[in-house]
Amino acid sequence: YNFWPCPEPSQCLGMDVSLAFDAPGNANGLCDIENGYYGVMCTACLPGFKRAGLLKCEPCLDAELLKIVIIMVGLVVGICYLVKVTIRGAAKASDSSVFNKILMNHLQMLIITSDFDMDWPPQ
Repeated sequence: YNFWPCPEPSQCLGMDVSLAFDAPGNANGLCDIENGYYGVMCTACLPGFKRAGLLKCEPCLDAELLKIVIIMVGLVVGICYLVKVTIRGAAKASDSSVFNKILMNHLQMLIITSDFDMDWPPQ
């Protein structure tokens, strides 16, 4: 027989028969299922856990959802600020600001058209 050491010893409990069959794919009872490990050489994560690095599993937390909500709120606040500044600045339009708007519009159109897969005629 060939025996291979567990890649991360803290994940492999040894032959603890009380843990056998507690998790899918963990029919030998060798993995630390309480911390989310199962499978061959205890390198897979159980449902409800996510991969953290190469060999680590950690519980899925609602913190991920909180990060997304914070980012979305930040985007909404940023957009509201830009709208407010634009409305406030509209009354003070000068020749240079009009030129800047035309230039920005031109650059945006160049970027948008560069993404199209078009056959441009030769010049």
